Amino acid sequence: MLVLYLRRYRRKENQHAEELQSAVAAGLTEPPSMHPLFHPSKCIGSGSCAYACPEGAIGIIRGKGHLVNPTLCIGHGACLAACPHDAITLVFGTEKRGMDIPKLKPISRPM
Repeated sequence: MLVLYLRRYRRKENQHAEELQSAVAAGLTEPPSMHPLFHPSKCIGSGSCAYACPEGAIGIIRGKGHLVNPTLCIGHGACLAACPHDAITLVFGTEKRGMDIPKLKPISRPM
C-alpha cells in the first residue's frame, strides 16, 4: 500500500514540476490578479491548497506548495482557507509587475 501511495505521489509531483517548467518556458509566469505567495518555512506539504484550487493552478513540488500555472489563478482564496499552517498569503502584483490599488472614500449617506 505504501509503495502505491509513494508512486502516485511522485507521479503527481513530477507532473506539477513539468507544468511549472512549461509555464516558465512559455513565459506565462505572471498571475493576472491576486495570487498566493507560499512561505516554504511554514509549508508542511499537505497538498490541501492544491486540492482546494479549482483552477489547478497550485501543485506540490519537493514537498512544498507552488503556483505551477500562474495564469490560471483567479485569486479567490480557497487555497488560503484550506492551508492548515497559514503558509499562504494572498498578494496583488509581483516583483516584476506591481499593481496599483485604488484608494476609496467611504460613501456618506444622508440620514
